[in-house]
Amino acid sequence: MISTDLGAIILRGDGTDSSVMEEAGMARVGFGDCCAGDDEDNLMICQMAKKKFDVKRTIARASIIRRRAYFQTIGIDNTVSVTDLISRAD
Repeated sequence: MISTDLGAIILRGDGTDSSVMEEAGMARVGFGDCCAGDDEDNLMICQMAKKKFDVKRTIARASIIRRRAYFQTIGIDNTVSVTDLISRAD
């Protein structure tokens, strides 16, 4: 099971709900990675992680490449675009 292999905590809930983030221990992490299905959710989760839980570094998946600059403008430290990665693959 992936949670055992990685030593991860897995919770079922809405990642945009701050109470779920609190239960998951977001205040204790120094790094947050968000790869939900929607860019808007990824953005919201990363912003809450930074502003409410003082997470120092965040990475969000941006499915639409042109949104990457916007994510960085509002404080998301890094973005990953699967579309961009695939287009650069050999």
